[in-house]
Amino acid sequence: MVNLVAIMRVIKHILFFVFLLSIENSSAQFYNGSKMEFGKNRIQYTNYLWTHYNYDQFQVFFYEEGKNLADYVSRSAHLQVVEFEKMFEHKLSTKIQFIVYNNQSQSRESNIGHYANETGNTGGFARTQGSKVFIYFNGSHKDLDKQIRSGVAKVLLEEVIYGDDYKEVLKNSALITLPNWYLDGLISYLSEKWSSETENVVKEYFKSGKFDDFSSLAGGEAVYAGHSLWYYLADKYGENSIANILYMAKINRNIENGFLYALGKGTESVLKDWRLFYESRILKDNIGRLKPSGKELLEKYKKNRVYERFIYNGKSTHAAYVTNELSQQKVWIHDVKTNKQKRIFKKGHRLDIESDYSFPVLAWHPSGE
Repeated sequence: MVNLVAIMRVIKHILFFVFLLSIENSSAQFYNGSKMEFGKNRIQYTNYLWTHYNYDQFQVFFYEEGKNLADYVSRSAHLQVVEFEKMFEHKLSTKIQFIVYNNQSQSRESNIGHYANETGNTGGFARTQGSKVFIYFNGSHKDLDKQIRSGVAKVLLEEVIYGDDYKEVLKNSALITLPNWYLDGLISYLSEKWSSETENVVKEYFKSGKFDDFSSLAGGEAVYAGHSLWYYLADKYGENSIANILYMAKINRNIENGFLYALGKGTESVLKDWRLFYESRILKDNIGRLKPSGKELLEKYKKNRVYERFIYNGKSTHAAYVTNELSQQKVWIHDVKTNKQKRIFKKGHRLDIESDYSFPVLAWHPSGE
């Protein structure tokens, strides 16, 4: 007698394998009607044996030594879904699929969510493709939570704004036009409401005048502008105002009316108050601060090179630091007396892909070597 349970189990595994195969081997990706260019696919060096956890509102796909990571993602994702559903008073109908990589290098082999003009995830966002959220672990659970929150926020917000039925999505996509700062800035705010890093970037953008022409902002500048605006609105009017603004904008199919009906102020007035809020904040932070004495360790900097992990040896005769330029990492030793640098380590090639800043990690020997 044929064992129907065994047959169903085999069919289930076959369908699961086909699903993962379609994820990793798709040669053409589509995003906003644009197709990935031929020959731009990422090279895959390893074949992964995937498995998954299945929950009511999401699935977690992982492989090899990633079980503990998948357990953490499952717990965190549940908390984020519950929080955002309560905040926006919306029950998520789309089942989110988290694709979890053990590290960033392995995530680079995925072609899903990667496009020819991609320069990296702004603000630590998770890559998303529809309901699929691609995340990786870089050694920091704080960053992992941020990726999970950004993925959940994006799927839920798009469902709130555009609907969950494909006909409704097509209709609303044509009628509702959102500027770059609106949705991406809100996702960034929900991912991590505020941090010292975000504050430093926002202050720098205000001082340099990058926020002067708000309507034409794009890329990272638009994300930080939107993030700071939503943070200001939550601080002044309460976090409940965010959901009200969003729903009013959806009903009226206009972001101007969303602010007007929820706050009693139009976009121009809101932006004026937002600017005064941060200009006052910047002035207060500068009161009583003194410029550090002494000269800079490095006299010349390359604009597109990231400098990090400066550390002196015990004798303060030398300093070590790391540079990252287009994903190529280098370790340098700086002689304080002669003011000269020497490269002692180099890894990777200069590629226009998302950089991994989790390594190299530096430490001096107690002897000063």
